This record gives sequence, structure tokens and C-alpha cells, in this order.
Amino acid sequence: MPRRLVANLDCEVEWTGGPALPAPVRAMIAGLGTLLRGLALDDGDVVEVIAPVAAARLPEVAAPRVTLAVRGAPAATSGEPDTACAAWGATAARRAPAGSTAAPATAVATTPATAAAWHPGPPGDAVAIARAGNDRRLAAAAVAATLGAALDGATAVTDLAAVDDAIAAAAAASATGAWVAKAAICAAGRDQVRRRGAAIDPPTRARLARLLARAGALVVEPWLDRVGDLGQVGVVGAAGAVALLPAHRLHSDDGGGFAGVAISTDDPLVAAHADAVAEAARAAGAALAALGHRGPFGVDALVHRVGGAPRLRPLVEINARMTFGLVGHAWAERLGPGTLAIGRGAPPVDAVALLLPGDGAPTAAWFTRAA
Repeated sequence: MPRRLVANLDCEVEWTGGPALPAPVRAMIAGLGTLLRGLALDDGDVVEVIAPVAAARLPEVAAPRVTLAVRGAPAATSGEPDTACAAWGATAARRAPAGSTAAPATAVATTPATAAAWHPGPPGDAVAIARAGNDRRLAAAAVAATLGAALDGATAVTDLAAVDDAIAAAAAASATGAWVAKAAICAAGRDQVRRRGAAIDPPTRARLARLLARAGALVVEPWLDRVGDLGQVGVVGAAGAVALLPAHRLHSDDGGGFAGVAISTDDPLVAAHADAVAEAARAAGAALAALGHRGPFGVDALVHRVGGAPRLRPLVEINARMTFGLVGHAWAERLGPGTLAIGRGAPPVDAVALLLPGDGAPTAAWFTRAA
């Protein structure tokens, strides 16, 4: 019987009550949602995306041949009903069928990444747990404090009157005077404002007010002189135990948005900081377990320069959901060590194409095997 992977990469919209994403953004993340087929367990499994994606955009690869379904479209009249369901993020808009479970059948072989993805969810209110677990204040304050890793100049504000002081503190703590204000819940570089200097012009203030009204809080931080980004994914088990996959290298664009993930056994930046990132991931997993979260999660970290010397910030954010770090591990388990990347236009000729541009959308994805 088919299993269903729900690629609801717009789950933060429900968590915050924000407006629907623009059509081009929906088309982009629908295409990226097809990458979850790397987590499928068998031919015929279903990947549910938020907008139509032409089948011609999905090249044949060493992964199960999935069926694409569009959220809200009428269900197929043929075939068996779903018997298992795993979602990118917990939302009320898409729940597993009655009596289903996220655990795969024991006869199906799993890898560490697929085992993390297909995990029973929390016994309580999954949406409320997801909101709490993905709130940036959990990483920026609560868990960072336990690690002794709170960022100087970072402040969480819930009132617009406090924004000026928070921005002044963040700008003063930055070597360049640059700062970033992030909505308490956001994803992929969306819902944030990045500027330089303590002065706030009227358009920026209006943007900050909108984000604050939507999310209920802003986390204001100094913009750091980044050297590189790291991440680690894991799973909180049914009894609350935390298991981790190896740390990985993250590639980000200039605004901090996701651009790729490298799964390698010999990355020197990962090797230099693996123990500290794992400590942060275990602390994050324990905090999520205490909230009631069960299933996959990920943490981001970064290395930045302070006076020319590299310094690790072991916990930038916590994602209480599936992540592209998990997806990258899944593809590496199928294709070997390498880099999952997203971009615009045709994938490089020496890469394994996973998503081609099309449908009027330029987004593509590919996997480049390590040399």
C-alpha cells in the first residue's frame, strides 16, 4: 500500500497565520518538495506538493518512482489508501489518514535518513508543539543559554517600542554595524530584515511592524562575518531519546537562504567543529523532546570571524521538522557522498539532475558526487 510524504514546505504560513505565499514562491517550493522522493521507501509512494509540478521536470534517478499529488486535488479513485504519512512540518491542513502511522513496514529496508523521516509524531497537539519548537527564541535564548553560547547583541522583542534599542545593540555588536531582524517563525531567509546602522527609515520600520504583528516577536541579531555554515539533523524517538546523523556543511546565499548541503566525511570545517555542533544538536533535541516533539529535527550553526580569528556559533536556529539537511543525507545514502544544491537554470552536466527548470519556474536541483 502506498505511503505519503507531505511536502508542505509552506508550513510556517499556518504556524504564524501569515498570508498565502506568492504564486512564484509556491511554484518554487513545490518543485523543491519533489526532492522528498529521496526519502521514499518503495515505488508507488506518494509525494504531495503544494502546487502542480510537471512530471517531465523529474529525471529518472536511483530512487523509488513516486506518484506526485497536489494538495487539495481530488484523491485518486484507484489504488489502495495511504497506510503511512510523514510531513515536512506538522500542520492541521494535512493530517495522516485515520488509523495510519508514520512508521514504515518492518519489511521495508530503511537508511538512517529515511528512518528519521518516517517516525511516529507526537502524541499531543502536533501543531502547537511545532510552533513552540520552531520559535527562534528557543534557539536564540533558552538552548543557547544552556550551552553558554548566547550571542552578544542579540535581543528578542515583542513590542515595536523596543525595536530601536534592540537594533542599536545589534549594530554596536557587529564589526560592520549590520544587523538582521528575523520573525520568530520563518524559513529559508523569508520574513527577515537586514540593514546597516542603528537608524531606521520609515519603510524599514513598517516592514518590522508587519513582521512583529504576524509572528508576535522578532529576534534582532548582529550580522556576523560568516566563514561557513554547518548543520546537523537528528530524530527524537518515541520515548524522547535523541539520535543524530553526522554533521554536514551548509551552503547559503548572501541573505542566509538555503543553497545546498554537502554530505562528506572529510570536510575540514565540519571536522573542526563536529563535537561542538553535536553538543548543540543534542541540547536542542532534548529541549524539543521536553516540548513533546517527536520525529526529525535539525540545527544550524555557523563559523564567523572575530578580529580575524574564526569562532563557532554552535546554535543559530532549531528546525522542529524535516530539513534539507535530512533530504541531503537521504540522497547521499543513495548516490554516495556529495552535495545537494539548488539553483536557477539547467543543472551542471557533471551532476545528477534531480529537478529541471520548467512550468515557467527556473528552479532546479542536482546532486554532485564528491570527487
